Amino acid sequence: MKKIIAMTLALMLVLSIAVFASADDTKLVLGTSADYPPFEFMYLDENNEMVYGGIDVSAAGYIAEQMDRELLVENMSFDYLLVALSKGDYDIVMAAIEDTPEREISSAEDEAKRIINEAIKNAESKKREALVEAKEEIHKNRSE
Repeated sequence: MKKIIAMTLALMLVLSIAVFASADDTKLVLGTSADYPPFEFMYLDENNEMVYGGIDVSAAGYIAEQMDRELLVENMSFDYLLVALSKGDYDIVMAAIEDTPEREISSAEDEAKRIINEAIKNAESKKREALVEAKEEIHKNRSE
């Protein structure tokens, strides 16, 4: 059981960091479904405030600490975690998620789409820059 937990955490770490998408480099946003103890759950602390706990939350806290970031935990339905991750709503998701071939394909497809979209944006930006430069060159040549 300990090996399964360790392997699951390691796999989620790799998958989560592979699709890391935060625009804020001071925070690490964890998406989870805090209804599956001991992996993730909510409880009242000594100040009577609801806080998150569990194996996945502790692992995410360690990751955030290693990245020198503040961990923010957001709770949502398990069914939508991977969709929210692929949309960039969270930096990582952890919720005792089992690795399946379908999820691997989905994660790989999402990463490929993200890379392609980024390449398209970069190409469009370079194209605009080239057009502006060409236009400036034409105006320069006309005025000479």
